[in-house]
Amino acid sequence: MNANIIAQEIVRAEQGLGPSLMSVAIFGSGADDVMNPYYIKAHELALHLSSAGIAIITGGGGGIMEAANRGAFQGTGASIGLCLKIPNYEKKNEFVRTDHAFYFSSFFSRKATFLNYAKAYVYFPGGVGTLDELFEVIIAMRAGMIPCLPLYLIGVEFWEGLIKWLQHSIFDQNLSPKELVDLIRVTDNIAEVSANLIEHFRRTGMVN
Repeated sequence: MNANIIAQEIVRAEQGLGPSLMSVAIFGSGADDVMNPYYIKAHELALHLSSAGIAIITGGGGGIMEAANRGAFQGTGASIGLCLKIPNYEKKNEFVRTDHAFYFSSFFSRKATFLNYAKAYVYFPGGVGTLDELFEVIIAMRAGMIPCLPLYLIGVEFWEGLIKWLQHSIFDQNLSPKELVDLIRVTDNIAEVSANLIEHFRRTGMVN
């Protein structure tokens, strides 16, 4: 990938989003199923946050991303999509306005934009792409590239196996600092996550 293209994509997003945007990044499966309980929860969470004036930023595709953008679209916060323009990848969902859609031909420039603008992270069940985004953020926090920010995994049944594996196979054998697991909160309680995130944004002066 041409370094100039990567830089141009990052700058283009910065120019479109501005220097002061504060958002919650929501990740999860791109599989379309509006009756999926996690789709419903993602929509509910995003609507609550958006109604408090908090922007929602997703990968702009279907499934959980669509649910989150839909909730943001129905609230007052911005509904933002960081879309990949690569073959056979999900198309922009209808709840991201054209002026809030940004296109990336590189995973690197897209990830950099997420890290630049997200002030909290929420992960719903998803595939390897969701896992990639999760560990990218954890590593960035651990390395001091970004502050330690709120990070929630929604779906105890889905995530508990991963957390147990990390605890027993990685942390207990001192292959990675045990403090990393302290960054992660696993829950099914959307109301609690919403209240905690709104309080976080208010406490830090990012919303009124």
